[in-house]
Order: sequence, then C-alpha cells, then structure tokens
Amino acid sequence: MVNTNKKIAAGLLALTFVFGGAALPTGVVSNNTVISASAEELTYGNFTYTMLEDGTIEISKYTGSETAVEIPSEIDGVAVTSIGKRAFYCTSFKRVIMPYGITNIGDEAFDDSNNLVEVTIPDSVVNLGDFVFMGCDSLEHVVLSKNLTSISQGAFRDCEKLTSVTIPYGVTVVGDYAFEFCPCLESVELPNSITSIGYSAFGYGTSLKNINIPEGTSIIGEDAFRYCAMSEVVIPDSVTRIERSAFYSCKNLKSVYLPDGLTYLGDHVFCYCSNLESINIPKSLSTLPVYAFYETGIIDIAIPESVTTIGKNAFHYYDREKKVYSPIPDLTISCYSGSYAEQYAIENGINYKLIYKYPEVTDIDYSTTYHQFRLSWTPVEGADKYGIAAFIAGKWRVQTYTDKTTFTSPKLKAGDTYKLLIAARVNGEWDLSNINSRAFTVTVK
Repeated sequence: MVNTNKKIAAGLLALTFVFGGAALPTGVVSNNTVISASAEELTYGNFTYTMLEDGTIEISKYTGSETAVEIPSEIDGVAVTSIGKRAFYCTSFKRVIMPYGITNIGDEAFDDSNNLVEVTIPDSVVNLGDFVFMGCDSLEHVVLSKNLTSISQGAFRDCEKLTSVTIPYGVTVVGDYAFEFCPCLESVELPNSITSIGYSAFGYGTSLKNINIPEGTSIIGEDAFRYCAMSEVVIPDSVTRIERSAFYSCKNLKSVYLPDGLTYLGDHVFCYCSNLESINIPKSLSTLPVYAFYETGIIDIAIPESVTTIGKNAFHYYDREKKVYSPIPDLTISCYSGSYAEQYAIENGINYKLIYKYPEVTDIDYSTTYHQFRLSWTPVEGADKYGIAAFIAGKWRVQTYTDKTTFTSPKLKAGDTYKLLIAARVNGEWDLSNINSRAFTVTVK
C-alpha cells in the first residue's frame, strides 16, 4: 500500500543519518508525492499534509502562489478530511475550492488571507475552528455548511467587505466575536435553532440594519450588537438574559420590545442609544441596572411594581456645561403609587405620573334638586371600558358600562344608600380583585 511504502521510505532515510550511509536520492513515490525530511510530514504539489490517527489526511500548509486554489479530495487514494491550524494563513489567492468530504477546518486556517473574495464551505464540514477567516479583508461572499452546529469564536472577525450572511438551520450558537468589526455587514439571517448570541458576536457592525433574533434564543451576550445600525429590535419571549452593553451606542435604535420572561438586564445595556424613544419594561424584571438608559431619547417610560432596584444614572445624561449628571430632559416615569419607581422619581427630581391598577374614585358630587350623584375616577392604563356595579340582594350586579371616567346616576330617592364598585376591562378581562376593599357607598341627597 502507498501509506506503508511512504513510512518504509521515510524510515530508510532516517537510518542513513544514524549509520552514516549515503542518503537516498530524492525520489517521487507517486506523481506528486515527495518524501519529506520528517516521517510525519509529507508534501503533495504545493500542499504539506500529515496523516491523522483515523488514517485520513489533514492539509497542514499551502506554499503555492496561484490565484485560485483547489484543495484535493484525496491524495494517493487517501481521503482529505481536515484543514489544519493556520494551513492557509496569510495566503494570497482569491478563491478556494474545498471538496466535499472535509469535516474539519482548523483554528485560523485562512486567517489574514487578504485577497480571498469568496468561500463555499461544503456541507460535509461539521466544525469551524476559532478565528478561521479572521482578517480576510476582501471576503465578500460566504456559503456556510448546512451541518454546522455553531459559528466559532472570531470566525469572520475583521472581514471588512462581508455584506450579508445566512446562517443555516442547526446552528445553535453564534460564538464570541464571530462577526465583530465587519463594517459592511448589512443583514444577517439567523435560524430558529439559535439559542445564544455570544460576546460581541456582531459588535461594531456599523452597517448592520437588519437582523432577526429568533424565537428560541435565550441569551444575548455582552456587547453582542454594540455600535450596530438597526432602528428597531424585537426580542422574542424566549430571551431571559441580555448581558452588559448588548446594544451599547446603537444610535439609530428607536424602539425595543422586551419580552415578559426577561429576568436580567446587564449594565449599560442601552447606554448611548441617543434616538431610543420607546421601550417597555416587563413585570419579570426586578432590577434596572446602572447606566441602562444613559443618554437615550426616552421621554416616557412605564416601570412596573416588580422593579425594586434602579442603578446609578440609569435615566441620566452628562450635562457638559454644568459638568454634572442630570435626569434625561422631559422624561416622565409612569409608576404605581407607593412603588420603588415613584420613590426613585421623587429622589432624582424626575417627573412622574401614577398608574392605577383599578379605578379609584376621586370625586362624588350630589344634586339635592334632582336626587342624583356623579362619580369621577382615575383612568386605568389599557382599559377600554368601565363597569359600574351595585351590590343588590347579596350579589354584585352591573348597572351600566361606559368608556369614560365619569358616571351620572338616574334620579333616585333621597336617603337611599347604595354600595357600588367600578371595574375596568383590560385586554378583554375584567379586574375584580380586592372587591370588598374597593367598594364604596353613596347616600342619595
């Protein structure tokens, strides 16, 4: 067999050095295979390769100068299955053809191959090494293997001309720095198989305007979209954590939807998003971290009762004339009476307005001439209808409905007393909690 012949020949060559015999003449074992000075490292044309433990070949180095390179699928009948670490480091070719059958592309395999324009990774590849195409300044187009399960750390970092990428279904992780410093990257298609987006995965993507964060993603990593260009972000219900500075200085970002299951926001998460105007705070959050909305454009935000901690300068900006930190101009916090958010607003001199859980009567006017009364109550956020109920014969019975926050009774009998309740309908549901404590009485005059 060819492999055995190579090993024997290499062994004989080594013996000549030990016993002082004449060296074997350089000879060709097969058309392109030349015995190298090492028993482990062989050459085939412009490729240096090694034998792997499973009997297949790994390309370990390329020494040619062609503008287009085709990696062999086999050498002397032995399959090529791997491209080794830094095998094509800093090469000058523009195009590379990888054969089907390669399963592994090692760390930094094509690092700093500055002239490489396009890459198609065959579907046989299941592993991409770290920083595999980092610094490929001319890389414009890449097709990824459909059998990848992750985009490795720094895989396409500093690919300055890459404009778009489609990540195949089956990939669950976009690794740390995977597409960091790709200034021309405008759009990324993420599959529903994604579960996490790593540290600065798309950081400094200053042209990245379109990205979908798929349902199933649970973690958005630190600095994940730092300095990106999107104007709107919808974060799916599956996301539970958004790490520190994830959307730091996304200056085009105008609106963000945060899901109800979100339990953690990292420090500086929307810091310097200067055009951010609209964001919701879900009831699942208990902490708004330091500098969370620092120097944003938010002027109205509702903070639920669940929030019990608001970090330093969360809603501030730096007044460069006075050299002090001040609340965002014109900011109004909507909050519940007695909540931590109300206390925070008062302590920081921020305008606030109270949100009511259910209608609270603010005024009862009586007419002694017509024996009527008029009720006024607080509005409930999101309510589309109110019901006025009376307690009659041991049961609450709705007497009338209105979409206003006032009600005038019909003419009644002076001296009669009524036990009443006002309920609000929000999202199709009537809030009938704490009925007894909410009930009140009126006596007709």
